[in-house]
Amino acid sequence: MHPRRPLLLLLLLLLLVPVLLAGRSRPGVSTGAACTTIDHADAIADRLAAGRACNDDRLALGAAASCTTPVVPLCARGVVDETLALSYGQSELPEVAAADLTAGLTCQAAIGAWAEAYAAERLRRLVQGDTPDDADASAFAAAPAFAPACAANVAQSSSGVVLPQVGAQCAAAVGEPGDPVDTDSLEDCMRTLLGVFVDRVSPVRGPLRPNIILVVTDDQRFDAIGDTHGPAPGEVAMPTVHALAQQGLTFSTAYVNWPSCESSRATMLTGQYASRSGFRDFPTFAEGMTIGPWMSHRGYRTAYVGKYLFGYSSFIKNRYFYVPTGWTKWAVLRHQNYYGYDLVDGWSLVPYGDGPDDYSTDVLRDHAVSFIEDSADQGPFFMIYAPLAPHNPPTPADRHAGDFAERASFRPPAFDEEDVDDKPRVVSRNPRWSEDHKQREDDRQKGQLESLRAVDEAVAAMLSAVEAAGVADDTVVIYTSDNGQLWGEHRLTGKKWAYEESTRVPFIVHYPRLVPLPRTETRAIANVDLVPTLLQLAGASASRPLDGDSLVPLFDGTATDWRDAVFLEGERHEFQWWGVRQGDWKYVVYNFGQRELYDLANDPHELENLVAHPDQKDRANDLGNLVRTEFPEAPRPPQIVGTCGLGAEIAPVLVALGIARRRVAQSRRMNRARRSA
Repeated sequence: MHPRRPLLLLLLLLLLVPVLLAGRSRPGVSTGAACTTIDHADAIADRLAAGRACNDDRLALGAAASCTTPVVPLCARGVVDETLALSYGQSELPEVAAADLTAGLTCQAAIGAWAEAYAAERLRRLVQGDTPDDADASAFAAAPAFAPACAANVAQSSSGVVLPQVGAQCAAAVGEPGDPVDTDSLEDCMRTLLGVFVDRVSPVRGPLRPNIILVVTDDQRFDAIGDTHGPAPGEVAMPTVHALAQQGLTFSTAYVNWPSCESSRATMLTGQYASRSGFRDFPTFAEGMTIGPWMSHRGYRTAYVGKYLFGYSSFIKNRYFYVPTGWTKWAVLRHQNYYGYDLVDGWSLVPYGDGPDDYSTDVLRDHAVSFIEDSADQGPFFMIYAPLAPHNPPTPADRHAGDFAERASFRPPAFDEEDVDDKPRVVSRNPRWSEDHKQREDDRQKGQLESLRAVDEAVAAMLSAVEAAGVADDTVVIYTSDNGQLWGEHRLTGKKWAYEESTRVPFIVHYPRLVPLPRTETRAIANVDLVPTLLQLAGASASRPLDGDSLVPLFDGTATDWRDAVFLEGERHEFQWWGVRQGDWKYVVYNFGQRELYDLANDPHELENLVAHPDQKDRANDLGNLVRTEFPEAPRPPQIVGTCGLGAEIAPVLVALGIARRRVAQSRRMNRARRSA
């Protein structure tokens, strides 16, 4: 080798590393210069005043209104638009007859004046060197109260326009036409969010650095929290988590990118699609390049409590175990059991038996609460609480056995679907269910729901712990699951399928600083977005490329746009599949060539596969190309891949042989790694 070549290669590597680590998402501290001078503050105040006057004129005068928009400094970024959107709601204000909505116009103008005064004064005080608390007090005192002007109820014009309007973040305080405006709640909500918006562009800008609790259940359906599956009509399945949703932000269309335990959890730790993170092959799963170490490097105390996977259990069969780098506390199940298991507690292996105090959800709960109590006064903390429930075989705590005994059988439209001829062969080959089969499924569902009762109690215990420690307002609680479950839909049970019940999960966020009032977000997200979100909240960064996007702009309502597609992939024993949800449409392609296309707006239960419909040919092809852009390994429809012309019937067999060969090779690599460890 030429003597200079190693030096050149090293130089090239040093140049490439920042590019390779940049990834698609770059969460962290806000970029761009801060607004630091009185001139900056005055310019933003002028723009806020002009925007407020323009909105008021357009509401009162319609098209006859004349508006001016002063230029704002670059440091202001979106704070002006965010403030106006929060205090006026609609981005395109309609023409309104003043005589028709006099009271509504008066209230709306007063809300706008309050927001303008508060935001402008808070920024001015921060520029002058005040602390955020002092700036908040001065800004609140300077803002003219809007409660007197909003004494009348919400008004609606003859043309259907409703006033006052505010951003979706605070809309719960306004209500429906005829309702009184909850001025106290509205004021608190706007004050909280405007403080966040202004601070982002001010000299005190930076990450929020809250405490973070991420609860990840095991195989929980998206609808197994509220009254859909309650123990009796009108009762909810999980009272604490349901109340959390009623207080915070609920994502109604949250997905996991790969609906199986290990794969989904790999995505939650790495921020990458499971097919890119090395989730199958333990020796290539780089544990130092996951959310725990990244948060630890940013000064967070970290804890992993519960189910871990990634080959970990196989490494401790002979009592050999370890604590991965980056975790302050490590309390992980050696056996995936509700009773009769060992717990890796730091560098100790602790056995648990079959007694009432050994129930794993409760034991993990106590570890979680202890970590919160130990960490609350030591700076920010990050914890993953991952109980086994409601994974099969579902085993409730003794105190919850029979809670759902009287629950009615769940029979949605797709249950034991009568006609599955339009489904892929791997689905359509399944027979109709017998009554015994249905009864076994009913019992399994009840067991799963009963096992979640202890999880609900654990969430309540953690919420009580942060409240007692005085850090509730500075703690983010995110509740989700690693995948869903089919409960008889399309004659199927379990996970790993492309259908909604398998890929959709609950996703609830409780964080008063960014979500002051309850609301529902309908834009689709996925668990690949979790890591970018956590990193942005903490002001941390990743050491590998990320596939998702931060959800923080959806938390605080400042996102002006959002990607329109969520990508999905999966594998069962005999086949693989790739898919995409874009808008109301979902498309799936299998590696043996068959496809599915569903209009979820008109067919939420996925009863009619439209892929062969002549009117949907172009849509199916466009979505297929979108899938192949994200996953180049996905076949181009309607090819049958790897069948040598033998047809779709033999394709699953050949695919299964290929998957089996890969798994044998992976097992051999894992065995070699264990021997060398």
